[in-house]
Amino acid sequence: MSDTEYRVGPIDVRWGKDRYKFYVIGDSFYTEWVSGFDRSKVSSPLRGLSPDLTETTGRSSDIAQTLRIAMLLVASSVIVFFSEYNKAIPLLAPFLFGLGSWWFANATRKVIPRTWTVLRKITGEDACSIVQPEKKSAEWLRFEKELSDAIVKANET
Repeated sequence: MSDTEYRVGPIDVRWGKDRYKFYVIGDSFYTEWVSGFDRSKVSSPLRGLSPDLTETTGRSSDIAQTLRIAMLLVASSVIVFFSEYNKAIPLLAPFLFGLGSWWFANATRKVIPRTWTVLRKITGEDACSIVQPEKKSAEWLRFEKELSDAIVKANET
């Protein structure tokens, strides 16, 4: 097997508009993430990781701030609509309302808790987290098992 062939995966995970792809090539674990125009690819060495995978569940930490911004924009649109500014700039109120609605939609998407598989270093520190699919499948469980086996093999060399 060459270093460009997959040892584990790839497995694709969709969560709302976010798309994740996880796989192992050689002795590195790769995470690819795409959300709209944002994209990222991160690699982590398998050597030094613990093969014991843990699970954690939680919500986004910035949900309260996102809701405050959404409410501020919607309230601003109402104030502008009933003020003299509406006559001077007639499209400002609908624009602020649309922007506030968009922020609110993003905030409600973050309310649903996500579950992550946490990869830890042998020392116990968190190395990285990988988002799990909304419903675990046999394919996901097999991926976690193969990832754990790949970590064991990387630590043996």
